Amino acid sequence: MNDVNRNMNSNSPKEFALDAVAAGLPAARLIPALLDDQQPTETPLRAVVVAPPGTGKTTVVPPTLANRLHHRGREGKVVVTQPRRMAARAAARRLAHLTGTKVGEQVGYTVRGDRKTSDATKVEFVTTGILLRRLISNPDATGIATIVLDEVHERQLDTDLTFAMVQQLGELRGTADPLDIVVMSATLDAEFWVGLLTTDGAEPAQTLSVEAVTYPLREHWAPLPGTQRALDARGVTNQFLQHIVQTVIKTVDDEPDGDVLVFLPGAREIDRVAQQLTGATPCEVLPLLGSTPAAEQDRILSPPTSRRTRRIVLATNVAESALTVSGVRIVVDAGLDRQPRLDTGRGVAGLVTVGAAKSAMVQRAGRAAREAPGLVVRCLSDAEFAARPAHRPAEVRTADLTQAVLDLASWGAADGSGLKLPEPLPARAFNAAVDGLTQLGAVERTGLSEKFQVTDLGRKLSVLPVDPRLGRALYDGTEFVGARLAADVVAALSSDERAEGADLGKLLGRLRSTRPKRWIDDAARLLRAASRGNAAPHTGYDSAGPYDPGLVTALAYPQQIARRRPTGGAHGDNAEYLLASGTAASLPRGSSLQGAPWLAIADVTLHGERAIIRTAAELDQDYAELAAGTLLTEQTQARFVDGKVSARAIVQLGAIQLSSTPIKPTPEHTRDAVAADIRSAGVLEFFGVSAEAKQHASFNSLRARL
Repeated sequence: MNDVNRNMNSNSPKEFALDAVAAGLPAARLIPALLDDQQPTETPLRAVVVAPPGTGKTTVVPPTLANRLHHRGREGKVVVTQPRRMAARAAARRLAHLTGTKVGEQVGYTVRGDRKTSDATKVEFVTTGILLRRLISNPDATGIATIVLDEVHERQLDTDLTFAMVQQLGELRGTADPLDIVVMSATLDAEFWVGLLTTDGAEPAQTLSVEAVTYPLREHWAPLPGTQRALDARGVTNQFLQHIVQTVIKTVDDEPDGDVLVFLPGAREIDRVAQQLTGATPCEVLPLLGSTPAAEQDRILSPPTSRRTRRIVLATNVAESALTVSGVRIVVDAGLDRQPRLDTGRGVAGLVTVGAAKSAMVQRAGRAAREAPGLVVRCLSDAEFAARPAHRPAEVRTADLTQAVLDLASWGAADGSGLKLPEPLPARAFNAAVDGLTQLGAVERTGLSEKFQVTDLGRKLSVLPVDPRLGRALYDGTEFVGARLAADVVAALSSDERAEGADLGKLLGRLRSTRPKRWIDDAARLLRAASRGNAAPHTGYDSAGPYDPGLVTALAYPQQIARRRPTGGAHGDNAEYLLASGTAASLPRGSSLQGAPWLAIADVTLHGERAIIRTAAELDQDYAELAAGTLLTEQTQARFVDGKVSARAIVQLGAIQLSSTPIKPTPEHTRDAVAADIRSAGVLEFFGVSAEAKQHASFNSLRARL
């Protein structure tokens, strides 16, 4: 015990003062087991930490592991993953504050477009995607001695892949260059992760757990009245958003103390609720999103000092488990979640709004009782809550796997074989991803086998901070519109910024005017990548054509090139578009793109059988055909019409028919027409066999079988 006290109270500049860091946190009880000086120095640590939100595991575990390395004389830093940028930055800021240092000194972070580290950094918080990119570009993880995978219970796709790669890397490094691996979860699934983390033939990974300090939590139910619905074919209904606004206002009036945290499914809903709440209550209304400026995020997440007004914080599931919003005593939960979905039948991937799982809503409610007794108001009935699924599905089951398969191929395990993936890749989504990557030229078959490997282009695409389809569009778009415009468009499409009315052109205009740092940095990084070894000119904005952003978008998503159907209303209002994939989609009401004959669609939201366009750019037919690639086909069709053969030359862009021209039939066309009619009508009908004859033939056939 004296050793533990010595370790906790050490104030050496080479160690963290754990007594100060862990003061008052339940996770302080984890320190002795993590330090454990009894293990041989060369034995790598394998541990699963189970601790609910609010216990301080993200604050206490990383510096403890850094001290463990120091005690054993091992070099290297501790890298801690977080599922979201906001959480990574907030965790680094909190730990730096507790150690009395500046972010970027002992404690740093790296997220896309923002990095604060130094040679002195011992603990670095990163998004899971950042670590994944590092592992692919540096498979030995040079300079990293410990990896902590936090919030693994969320089962994000990046987390699953990173876990499998890190687990394999730990086995490969062995005791010669040991890699400590700690997995942290907020839910009681320790046995599952222990089984995955334990090396075959080795001692099982440790299981460490700690309970949270619990405060009383009251529950109120506030369902929509009558037969009104929260969701319809276009998404979240206006009636439900108004119901949420009224519920928040009533709750603020009834409950005089504490800030309010409102969970909504996405940025659009947050915007609309914020507009209605502003001025309707004396509270300060604060949206909290991934796209919220960093300084504003810091202000919202910082512990309250002296505030004159209460706050209403509107957030997505970003605040579900990894973040603490200080001062919150009330949670209002819309009970909705936005999840990725891949529709392999329609060839469309997008986000869907669904009812949140019970586990997610329980975690949301816990935010109200983290610091004191609290209240959760759920905008659904207790019966609806009971009918919800227990857990959110793992992303690997529902998401587009294109990036994941490219990452695995770059790692050397394209189909995941040899890796301890928490869940195997679903066959249909996997095959769709392989087909897509093959078309991109990112992977190729090896000989006559079913195996495939990453190409040189695929390796280039794998290290870009964007989806491989956008990466390919960056390189191809550079040849047509120049590197600068291509980089700007790709940076916009991969950002958290939303396109008003789904209009990518308007979004680009706003970004060029306001010049947000993240977009500027991303565009500059992509410009360097596109310009490397490419002699294409850097087209300036003045010389860019009106359809150039659409061309870059179409190069990324040729299956989502779309043409307006002629059934639209006056001036294109509520027009429906047919995608090359065969899916129908509509623009949001009031979009400035209404009436455009052609669109290049980058983002859609799926609502049952309907698809709503969220980001698109105008296109013309020439650019559509240029970007279509193998989707552009020409074929002849021959049919019997009134006893004669009719032949037509048909040009199609996927499911979109561009032209149908009559041509003079040939004998080959006649054979095709006969074959087509036989397939369509059946042999007996084609040759005019009567119903009585068919019945007689069937009877004779049956008698013969008997």
